[in-house]
Parts: sequence; C-alpha cells; structure tokens
Amino acid sequence: MELWDVCDRDGNKSGRTKPRGDTPEEGEYFIGVSLWVVDHAGRLLIQKRAAGKRIHPGKWSITCGAVIAGETSLQGCLRETWEEIGLRLGENDVDLLFRSWGEHRIYDDFITLRDFPIEDAVLQAEEVSEIRWVTAQEMQALWESGQFMFDCAEALQKVEAYFQQNIGRTVGFQQESVR
Repeated sequence: MELWDVCDRDGNKSGRTKPRGDTPEEGEYFIGVSLWVVDHAGRLLIQKRAAGKRIHPGKWSITCGAVIAGETSLQGCLRETWEEIGLRLGENDVDLLFRSWGEHRIYDDFITLRDFPIEDAVLQAEEVSEIRWVTAQEMQALWESGQFMFDCAEALQKVEAYFQQNIGRTVGFQQESVR
C-alpha cells in the first residue's frame, strides 16, 4: 500500500500519512510532482499514459506522479522519472520551476535541460506507452485536440523564461506563440 504524507497548504508535513486513494479532510494536502524535460533544441519530452491508467488513460502528458511518504518533492520527481521512463537524474540536474495548488493537492513542477535519446528510454508499461519530443506548438495542438492531459499554456511561459535564462535564447514557448 502506497502512503502519502499529509501536508498543510504550504507543503509542511503534518507527521501523519494516508493511504493512496483516501479522501483528504479539510486543510489536508498531498504533493504531486511533474518534470519538464527540455532539450537544447527547445523541444519538450512528453509521454503517453498507458491505456490501463485510471485517470486520463491514453492521453499525453509530461512525467508526473505522487510523492510517497518520507520523500521530498525533489526525491519523488527523480524517482518517478527513473521509474516511468528510465531517465536517471541527480538532485543537481533539476530545478524547481513553479508550485501550484489544486483541490487538496500541491503540485511541484521541476525542469531539466537534457538531451535524452528516445532509444535510451525504458518505459514502465503500466504507466507509459510511448514517449516523444515535441515543440511547444505541437504540445498546444495536442491540448486543443483533447489529447493532452492539461492546458499547458501558462506552464510553457515559465519553461520559456527558464530556457531563456539558462540557455540565453528563446524558443517560442510564450503563450501568444502557442495559442
């Protein structure tokens, strides 16, 4: 049974855990993580969720998952990335891009600049059926056609700013260029 740490709205652990799937009470939050993998050409690595997934089966997404009890969000991100696509990263290989909130969920989105050859991927079959590199425009088109798991326009602005700051050029992730 997978256990999740119960946190407050700021992400502070309460010292209590709940099994995955338990309904959180008022003021309780669980932490989810995502990783934006961007190559030096400015493409994004996306993955297609396995057909057997309970939530959003067969839709495209970025690598994401839940932080299990005892992990930090960074540790959860690194574990999920290794488990789902076989990309091993260290703590210094990723940066926190942003934090957002949903109903009883805190989402920590991380980013890495990595030229990862698709042929090196080892997919976790129960989680991922396929991976591929796409441009921001291709990702947005997948969203608009109902094939991507979430609206990515706002996140792409943050990815663009990160890419510009760390690589020194833009690649067209701004919202106005993908809408």
